Amino acid sequence: MNKKLKTSMIIAVVLAIITGIIYAFTPTPPRHVDPKLVAEEAPSPIELLQLYSNIAELIIEFNFTKAKENLLKAYEVYVPPNLRYIITRFNDLLNQVIDLLNETKKIADTVEAFIRIAEYDEALKLVGKGLDRIVRARIIYDELMEAARMFSKLRIPLTELNKILNSIKELIDGLEEKLRNLEEVVKKYMIKVIDTKLYISVEPHNITMGQPIKIEGLLETEHEIPLQNKTIIIHVGSATIKTETNIHGLFKINCTVKSYSKKIKVYAEYIPSGEDVEKYGHSRSNIEFIYVYFITPKLNAWLSTNKVRPSENTTLYIESLPRLEVAVDSPFIKTKGLIPSTGKLSIPIKIPENTAKGLYQLIVKTIPKGIIGPNSTKLKIEVYKSKPNVELTTPSVVFTGILHKLTIKSNITATAKISIGELESSSIDISGNKTIEYTFIVPHSYLGTSLNLLIEVKPKDPRYDNVILVASIPTYNTIMVITSITFITSILIVYILLREEPLPKITAKPPLQPEIEVGKPIEEVEDELSPIRGLFHKLVLMIRVITGIYLEKHYTLREYLAKLHGKLPQRIHNLIKDLILCLEAIIYGRVETRGLLIEKVKAMLKEILAITYRLKGGEGGK
Repeated sequence: MNKKLKTSMIIAVVLAIITGIIYAFTPTPPRHVDPKLVAEEAPSPIELLQLYSNIAELIIEFNFTKAKENLLKAYEVYVPPNLRYIITRFNDLLNQVIDLLNETKKIADTVEAFIRIAEYDEALKLVGKGLDRIVRARIIYDELMEAARMFSKLRIPLTELNKILNSIKELIDGLEEKLRNLEEVVKKYMIKVIDTKLYISVEPHNITMGQPIKIEGLLETEHEIPLQNKTIIIHVGSATIKTETNIHGLFKINCTVKSYSKKIKVYAEYIPSGEDVEKYGHSRSNIEFIYVYFITPKLNAWLSTNKVRPSENTTLYIESLPRLEVAVDSPFIKTKGLIPSTGKLSIPIKIPENTAKGLYQLIVKTIPKGIIGPNSTKLKIEVYKSKPNVELTTPSVVFTGILHKLTIKSNITATAKISIGELESSSIDISGNKTIEYTFIVPHSYLGTSLNLLIEVKPKDPRYDNVILVASIPTYNTIMVITSITFITSILIVYILLREEPLPKITAKPPLQPEIEVGKPIEEVEDELSPIRGLFHKLVLMIRVITGIYLEKHYTLREYLAKLHGKLPQRIHNLIKDLILCLEAIIYGRVETRGLLIEKVKAMLKEILAITYRLKGGEGGK
């Protein structure tokens, strides 16, 4: 061959080989990686600090509900399993602190309310409960600070985290100070306050709806001194009426019961105000009951259908007393109507087009009037959507740089949003029972091994539900495929170019097979290995008992050894490693040394079995 031509061809081949090597070493996910050897990604320190800072701000603002909602997000932050306990314990402790602070704040507010109505004994009891919550909060806070030190393993600066936690400590201090101040106020009032007594009488106790009642009463001190010009609050069911005592401490009112209840509680209350707060105590009268008679009308209601789709109609039927007014309340309709002389009213209900799927409640009430009292009933309406029939056809495989086509067919008119991985996203209209084609090209810069398609079909008819279709298509980079082919071809060309002279005849022995000796029957090789097969099987079973790991059929010996890493004492693991190296030497080594290696492996198996038996608590390797 011409020397210049030969040189040019070798240069071309070398360039092709370099190109192939570049693509060959492009980072791609390895096929076999021991997960224990891959460093797991820790959470972002900045994002985690921001989240806890937000939670602390909500706690300081006494927005405990929102703080607990945000704390749930902290539980969802991904943390490597070996570090999960750090963030879980921290979150659990923070959650307990939030609960205790919430309880303490409610107690402090209640104490203030009791002071306003001169219930000093109850206020003092609650102050003690609040201070108990503060003590518990401080104990858990100290544990929280201890747990925060472990956050250094998550690369979170402790100084920044301590700033956030210090703001919570200031709130604990503030609540304790507030409770101490309230305690002083209560004790001061309890020294000076004069107890009061309040009595009432009610007539009559049995009435018809609308009939007036008379309430009389007396307010006096614990020493039976009447208190004049004091405001009395009279509770009649859910209604309240205010009146004042006369010069003799007496009061009297006439009122009409307006609550449609069979049994109504009546009592009076004296709440000191102004200068009286420091002078007189709060008092509540005896409780009287009034029994009210009224008629509860019959009420029946039903729907023509309780399962409808958006934009469809249903009819509500109501049966009750003629000329009685009824009210209907639901997310779809709010109306009132008069029952006709037939005693049956029908109301059409249209479900709005934008109504979401779900179960909705409809309430029908009679409006009370005079002796005719109220009645009500509840109905359920289920709003559902039909599922459209959508068919998607995709290529079986995708090559970069080549035009591909997918087809979508739907039985209804809709809009389809097509997302092709992170490469492109677009929307197209689909006509009912027509096939729409969509073409796309994956660029050569895409190095993934699969392409994910997401098709969101949104029907224009509100009676139909959205459909989401997902597909994953094997993808090959055309340049890398061509480069691989070129690389292999180049190797062949180099081999041909360099092989101008006939190779000398090889006089050495033919290459040995990994499992059997040339010219030796396979049965004889099996016989050679049979002494160690049984022992090896026993060892595999014993290891499975100790570690729970079994030698699966698809494992190589090296993969099996990797699975045992960290599951056995280091001494046993090293012995098994040496054993596997000897087994590989038997399988792939020279025939001349096989006999000696088999004897060595047999001795090693017996030694490891004896150790594993002792480890398991057995009697030794038998």
